[in-house]
Amino acid sequence: MRIEVRFYGELERLLAGGERRRTFELPDGSRVADLLATLPMSPETILIIGLNGRLADRLAVLSDGDELQLLTAMAGGN
Repeated sequence: MRIEVRFYGELERLLAGGERRRTFELPDGSRVADLLATLPMSPETILIIGLNGRLADRLAVLSDGDELQLLTAMAGGN
């Protein structure tokens, strides 16, 4: 199945060339965690995960044509 992933913030810099979007081919029944395991980042990285515009977690099951949005959690302010 094909999954479109959009990267935001720090995640753009983790990928060669600063890609903001990439298509992944995954086996049917894959979860968000399976896709994340293919990326060059620590499994402990705190992420905000969107799946088709709704919040999701690493255990969410993916379907062909899904769009995943990934953003590193940020801190700041006083």
